[in-house]
Amino acid sequence: MNSLEFSKRIETSRILYTAQITRELDVTIAAVNFIFLKDTLTTVEFNSYLLGITKYSLIDKKFYGNTWESETDAKAISNLNYHYTSIGLNGEANEETNQKIFNAVMNQTNNSQLKELITKVINLEPNIELAVKEFFQEKLQN
Repeated sequence: MNSLEFSKRIETSRILYTAQITRELDVTIAAVNFIFLKDTLTTVEFNSYLLGITKYSLIDKKFYGNTWESETDAKAISNLNYHYTSIGLNGEANEETNQKIFNAVMNQTNNSQLKELITKVINLEPNIELAVKEFFQEKLQN
């Protein structure tokens, strides 16, 4: 069964609230990052360990994403990469792939409160910044 871990990271110009979905042995399978710039929620990032990363821009009201490159593509970069393969992000994902990444992350969590919060963010409901902060404040205290 998957478990959920919450964290808050404060950087110079932004604050990240993270919900990390893990399976046995603490292997991360998905994560959702709520990114605040100067107290304004600007982006929600959905990370799938299988498919890639897509970001929902609250400013543009759309998804921007990248898929993981294949192992074959990664090995083709150099002789060193052939023997010590490191997988990175590929080119931009299309709308269908962005939706697949989003759905994969949503399907990995069994936390209905997190799913509801994400839906509210995507629907740009009023006072969403406060809702995100309160959600994480409650989870981080437990």
